[in-house]
Amino acid sequence: MEKYGFNLQELRSKKEKLESLVYSTDLTDDEAEDILNLITMYDSVLDNFVHSDDEIRDEMSKESLLSDFKDFVTYDDYNDEHIIVRNKLCLLLSKLVSRKNSYSFDELNLTDSEAVELVGDMIKSKLGMNHYNIYKSLFLNDKSHVQFSNSISSALLVIPNTKESFAIIHDHPDIAKASDLAHEAGHLFSSKISSSYMLPNSILDEVESIFYELLFIDFLLEEKIYPEDSKNLFSELITSSIQRAYILNVEFSYPMYKLNSIRDFKTMANKYDLYNITGIFNSKDLLEWINIYNDENPFMYVYSFLIALELYDQYKINRNKKSVVSKYEKFISQVGTIPDFKLASCISRDYVGFDRFKTLRKYRSKFIKE
Repeated sequence: MEKYGFNLQELRSKKEKLESLVYSTDLTDDEAEDILNLITMYDSVLDNFVHSDDEIRDEMSKESLLSDFKDFVTYDDYNDEHIIVRNKLCLLLSKLVSRKNSYSFDELNLTDSEAVELVGDMIKSKLGMNHYNIYKSLFLNDKSHVQFSNSISSALLVIPNTKESFAIIHDHPDIAKASDLAHEAGHLFSSKISSSYMLPNSILDEVESIFYELLFIDFLLEEKIYPEDSKNLFSELITSSIQRAYILNVEFSYPMYKLNSIRDFKTMANKYDLYNITGIFNSKDLLEWINIYNDENPFMYVYSFLIALELYDQYKINRNKKSVVSKYEKFISQVGTIPDFKLASCISRDYVGFDRFKTLRKYRSKFIKE
């Protein structure tokens, strides 16, 4: 039986083809930049087979982590409309933040095949055979393009033009392994139905994956599979999104030029109660954690989560599930082709305040105990 795992020679070959593609005269500057970024991702994947994430982090000093933190805050590539919405949303969401709740997960040690089967069952049940066939084409029929790794964060790499895919799934010992798999399966579906699929360039780019993730949790809850873990997964999704917004609000409110030392960072962290809110009480660990969040484009995750949650709520309350799935498919096919907020308003008209976060509050009160 074929095992999961990348063929490194093939991966290097794909990277070389990407490098030659960059110089194609048919590419726009933006397309060439996206491919260069994808090459960087491939380099990171290949490097991680030699050096684990932990080894790389151990080499980083507190000072370099602080420098990375300040660099993120001073760099801003959003247009004015995005900045206005981001600042308003993050300020409002910050009022919902609470001290870090402890979410524990049973050690399941799911095999790769067990995790793939579990997510496949969800897709067939919740989304239908069209979605499942796309999922199957990679995760069951192309195992040499799927790598489970305990040192690499989950990601989906897509080759431009051919849309050939490589998936990396972090090999968590708990249910998060399957949850990550569901997340990347959402990206895979979008890559197959979108006219062009490059690196994220819209604040809606994570809707496609978070919606899959929410449906996976819903599937576990309905089928009573790992029920406590399922509730904790939902709780963690909500908590992490609010935390991201809270930290962004801090980052864009505090005068970062004052952060000249770790002592200055501690002063800021204590002022905003970051240690208690995150549950991380070591300054270096907290800086690492925030920098990882920042690398993942936190506003995109926060905004995408809110839209995905609206879609999920519509799926839950609508008897015609297929109509909501069709709405989701139409939505993700239009991401990047329609202005972000205009497209978001198709899911929720109140796309800035979200009716005082009515849907978020609904699921927060259901899954999070203060």
